[in-house]
Amino acid sequence: MEAKRVISLVLTIALVLGIWAAPVNVAADQDAIISMTIGSTKAYVNLVPKTLDQPPVIINGRTMVPFRFIGEALDAFVDYDPTNKTVSYVLEGNNITLKIGSTAATVNGVSKTLEAAPVILKTGRTVVPVRFISEAIGATVGWNATTRTVSITFKKEAVVIGGILHDYNGGDLDGFDPQSGTSLLLFNACRQIYSNLVTVGYKDFTIMPDVAKSWDTSTDGKTITFHLRNDIYFNDGTRLTANDVKFTFERCFDPNGPAYTSGVLDYYLTPVKIVGGQAKADGKASTVSGIKVLDDYTISFTLEQPFAPFIQILAIPAFGILSEKAVTRLGDNYFAHPVGSGPFYVKEWQRGSHILYAANLKYFKGRPALDGVHVDIVEDENTQVLKFKTGELDVLYPPLAQYDDLVKTYATNVYKTADMSYYRIDFNIKRKGPLQDIRVRQAIGYAINREQILAKILKGQGYLAKGIFPPGLPAYNATLPGFSYDLAKAKQLMKDAGYANGFSLEMVMRSGRMEDEHLAFQEALKQIGITVNLTKVDSATYWQLLGAGQTDIAYRNWWADFADPDNFTAPLFRTGADSDMGWAKPEYDAIIDKAAKLTRMSDRIPLYQDLEKKLIYQDVVQFPLWNTITTVILNPKVRNYYLHPSGVVAYYPVYLAH
Repeated sequence: MEAKRVISLVLTIALVLGIWAAPVNVAADQDAIISMTIGSTKAYVNLVPKTLDQPPVIINGRTMVPFRFIGEALDAFVDYDPTNKTVSYVLEGNNITLKIGSTAATVNGVSKTLEAAPVILKTGRTVVPVRFISEAIGATVGWNATTRTVSITFKKEAVVIGGILHDYNGGDLDGFDPQSGTSLLLFNACRQIYSNLVTVGYKDFTIMPDVAKSWDTSTDGKTITFHLRNDIYFNDGTRLTANDVKFTFERCFDPNGPAYTSGVLDYYLTPVKIVGGQAKADGKASTVSGIKVLDDYTISFTLEQPFAPFIQILAIPAFGILSEKAVTRLGDNYFAHPVGSGPFYVKEWQRGSHILYAANLKYFKGRPALDGVHVDIVEDENTQVLKFKTGELDVLYPPLAQYDDLVKTYATNVYKTADMSYYRIDFNIKRKGPLQDIRVRQAIGYAINREQILAKILKGQGYLAKGIFPPGLPAYNATLPGFSYDLAKAKQLMKDAGYANGFSLEMVMRSGRMEDEHLAFQEALKQIGITVNLTKVDSATYWQLLGAGQTDIAYRNWWADFADPDNFTAPLFRTGADSDMGWAKPEYDAIIDKAAKLTRMSDRIPLYQDLEKKLIYQDVVQFPLWNTITTVILNPKVRNYYLHPSGVVAYYPVYLAH
């Protein structure tokens, strides 16, 4: 018989609201992982105190529990679809979807009827009937009339060791040097083969120890000292020490190194202002004076001033710790023969064909469940779908052209997550012409039917954006008014600006990338007399033109590298940002710099929210479109393939069920 690990969910239902009851006693072979009280925000998860943002309630005699809290405690995929008003769990092959305000539900594609409909409360949180949710995931529910407790016992699968996961990339890498670029393809690869000083959760941006087991900060906030583990080895057998950490970060400031031109230095480290970093980048010093090795397993970083996001930045895959010996020995060939200390190593790379990651059996956190991951290079979307249907791939990100059919066919194996992304229209206000009039920029926004594009072209995979910051990011402001499609208003604004007869705009786009959206923008602006001349170019030319500000408008996106508002402001709006579109202002720079120096997020948030209002509603330098959702379809045997808001997937927790 296959081994099982028993997990119990215990919810304590108190008659007196607000009075905390101790965790319920359960059988010795069970773990009480959740305890909650009706009307109370106090809770336990694995006997660890937690605070709920929504307590359980009783509605019409039915116990209703916070949907997301329960799902995340069970380690389920949790999704809310605002378009269809549905909430769903995916857990170990069980797919449960409930519709807000309806007693209709589906469990693994089979229609069911609830005893009570899910409800969105005034707090904005969704509560669902505890008994239905429990039984739908294959759990048993018990009721104790004396203590007024309901218990849920869930038997979780034992992790299976072995097997090869078959995934794919839509394009090939240029190599595995983590400092050579900032693409999602490279970050995904680096997440598997390197370790960082700190890391993030598999499903969120929670900061956790990695190479550093702990760290402390000086009272002035300028010096951070990291205490490293002493049991970490690179896959070539050499031990990782503080000297490798120092080498890794000093290499980022090397004017002849890859980080200097790839964006890794400019985007991430330059704003941190490590003491001596600029001197090395300018070729005036051979080392970074602010990075000091105190002993083999202790290293400190001294900054010119406090910088709140510093720890989060260290978790970006670009800062995977390199082996100084390996990089020195391999030289220019390192990109093809990476040496890391992560859960996998590159066993084989055939350019244009595949990458084979093999399990690092000596990984310091324990070997991965998988023996390896075979990543095919498959650029053609139809080929991706065919390979998934024939079982050659275990993973499929459904192409938009076939999205509806695929999601319907594989309904019980569909997983979704909200990305921490921001899609927008950029306005070039540096060029003389109509776009220098704020009314014209406003008119363009009102002329775009975002709801229609999101529903028809993007297949509902997203939410309408109100500003720069996506939901889930500190500083997200749900009270912003947002924008609605208003063609009459757009035409009036054009008339008021003196452009009732329209004009022409240049819009550059990458060939084969988001073409349908560009065509939709072109058609929308035609309705207010604006002719959009679309120019298709290759990726290299595209970035060159954008960087030089050689386009009037651009459809662009930004995905979180780390969960801090600074990551959505400094790279996009600070002087020296990646596009020269005429936005830069000393006023913006001052706000961004001031916010980054503050150590308490509660002090920083008002600054970011005020800046957002200035940029989007007052100065209108961009028009926000949407925040996206990622959808993946998995082979039923795949477990723990977690979608991360950054788009980076970690293979370490994945296993294949029998």
